[in-house]
Amino acid sequence: MNFRNLLVGLSCVAGLAACAVAPTQEMADARAELKAAEEAGAKEYAGAPLASARRGMAEAEQQLALGNFSDARDSAALAREDAARAKAVADAIGRARKALDRAKAAKAASAAAEEALQSAQDAARGGDDRLAVAEAVRAEQLAALGENNAALEEARQLLQSCPAENRARHAELLRKAAEAIADGKGAAALDYAAKACR
Repeated sequence: MNFRNLLVGLSCVAGLAACAVAPTQEMADARAELKAAEEAGAKEYAGAPLASARRGMAEAEQQLALGNFSDARDSAALAREDAARAKAVADAIGRARKALDRAKAAKAASAAAEEALQSAQDAARGGDDRLAVAEAVRAEQLAALGENNAALEEARQLLQSCPAENRARHAELLRKAAEAIADGKGAAALDYAAKACR
């Protein structure tokens, strides 16, 4: 019985000691996540969760200064979660924008991809993070599909106009280009066709 009481007492002391230690790691983690969100463009794409993360970080700093380590730890954890959400939205929209830019450069951007990106940005501004990420992923996929289809079409055109002397000299590359076209791999098909026919 005495041993059990001792264990309970030690557990209580350990729990109090953990609360009495400044949450330096939690604060550092929250700051790092906040910085990563800002660098990812969260100010432009995910203002609401970024603002919430900043408020949470300010609250954590204030609680830390007052010596309320448990409250500081909790606020830092919430700030980190909000910053991670903001970063996820900003990253998804950033990837979609880059994919759409590549598709535009290939003259393969679709109206559907642009609409999905706009929908992602609108959802992010409205605070609907899940919809923002989902629409950004859809925009990225549609842009990549357009870019792939444009590369497939260009590869087909190259193969059709490939000079006879190149056909004899680069039969293996032409075979690989045809396989890549059949497999729907636009970038690979275009690469092989360009090497064989240009």
